[in-house]
Amino acid sequence: MVRLDNGAVFKSLHGFLEAGQQAWIRIHGDHGLMENLRQGDTRTLRMVWDAPDDEDWRRAEEAYLPWPPEFPATDADPMGDGVAETLMLRDFASAVRHQTPPDQDVYFGVELSITGIQAMRSSLAGSLPVEVPDLRHLDVRRAYAADDWFPELPEL
Repeated sequence: MVRLDNGAVFKSLHGFLEAGQQAWIRIHGDHGLMENLRQGDTRTLRMVWDAPDDEDWRRAEEAYLPWPPEFPATDADPMGDGVAETLMLRDFASAVRHQTPPDQDVYFGVELSITGIQAMRSSLAGSLPVEVPDLRHLDVRRAYAADDWFPELPEL
């Protein structure tokens, strides 16, 4: 669970090898959630959110198969093993072809990793807020260059 700099709370739940040996991911925010379905077609994404309805809020829900229309269809299962790598390679090739930076660059990868590290720091410090630094900025990278934090874990 993470509190974002705008005050919103983000919670990510993961379940693997449950019931039918399927992976399940559910992500919560302050006003909604999204998850893959646990039964049936686990490739289907379900989203539930608070939607304004005149002067009140109502619950909105939608389920769909998240398949990028620009990605060519194949005979293989599009969301089976290796899809993340396939999509990453497709995006990389598109960036090279169009001479544009990829959406998922090295900083994106570092942000995914450092969020977990900073969450563990927070947890071990009694859930104190811990900043997730934006290492895209040179001054921030310099400030963290000597950071060699390693958790002191109890011996087993």
